[in-house]
Amino acid sequence: MGTFSLVLPLADLAQRMRHGVTRMLFDAERELLMLIIGDEIKWLSQEHGMTCWGKAPGSVIIHGQKVPVERPRLRDGVKEAKLGSYELFRRDDEMQRRVWDRVVRGLSMRSYDPVTRESPPSFGISRSAVSSRFKVASGQRTHDLRKRDLSKLRLCALMVDGVEFRRELFVVALGIDKTGTKTILGYHQGATENQEICDRLLAGIAARGLDLRQGMLAILDGSGALRASIRRYCGDKVLVQRCVQHKQRNICEYFAEDQRAYWENKLAEAYDRIGYQEAKRALDQIHRELMGVNPSAARSLEGGTRRNTHSAPTERAGTPAQNAAYHQPDRIRIRYCSYRVPQREAMETR
Repeated sequence: MGTFSLVLPLADLAQRMRHGVTRMLFDAERELLMLIIGDEIKWLSQEHGMTCWGKAPGSVIIHGQKVPVERPRLRDGVKEAKLGSYELFRRDDEMQRRVWDRVVRGLSMRSYDPVTRESPPSFGISRSAVSSRFKVASGQRTHDLRKRDLSKLRLCALMVDGVEFRRELFVVALGIDKTGTKTILGYHQGATENQEICDRLLAGIAARGLDLRQGMLAILDGSGALRASIRRYCGDKVLVQRCVQHKQRNICEYFAEDQRAYWENKLAEAYDRIGYQEAKRALDQIHRELMGVNPSAARSLEGGTRRNTHSAPTERAGTPAQNAAYHQPDRIRIRYCSYRVPQREAMETR
């Protein structure tokens, strides 16, 4: 390929600047692309004997938008030859990336065209076009998420829970390493949180290289299926913590709306205790109080007291273990992971 230059007369440059630097750069980039295409045509004509064959309507992608251009045609004997530079400038990878970034940050598809349009002749950014491209980009992101390698991850906490989205249930696994970094490990769609769905989720995660038997804390809701799957795939080294936020919500649902705040505060205060014995005493006191006002709520608390107080990992006067038990990964900053659990309590988790 030869060299080429782009000349912008001062008067023309000043006129373009009236519409803003972005508009000027947009037009300059389009002219630069056409110079590159013209340079390729010249090289192919001289080196390979190809002949020009008129022009046809075409388009290139600039700043995530399609821009109409006159596409030069070139013939190699009896058939039309493709121009490598033109095909390169038509690739929509950058366009899909920009659509994904802007939509997930809150730009609606209805507003996409008027907000992002940088040149009047641009097209391909209508509501329907953006929707189609977002679907393609979402599908690719989902595929990459479910197929990525997990062999290098070393986790100290694993959260598994069912998430409902548009009346569909997804069982989602989230891993947290010792620095507090969160990684979505995978998900599996199903009607309920049954053991078969949970087994498939964990089996898929293990197949992508994650060592589930490395020893970690598993934070779950009250699902027996999740607990059974965790035991099966994570072995005896795993310590299971019942999510206290789920249990707290279950207990408070036995009360009328105006009474829930009182019990939520009492339970939250008990669960925030650092020591095992201290937390258990507080929960036993709440249990006795509940027996006098709502035996059903008391039985719900009794069924979860042992699971909620026996296996939380502890640090020096810190709260990461509490944040984990509350299914609050955004607040977790675990600098090291050491499970200082008495042997009797550890045996109860198995």
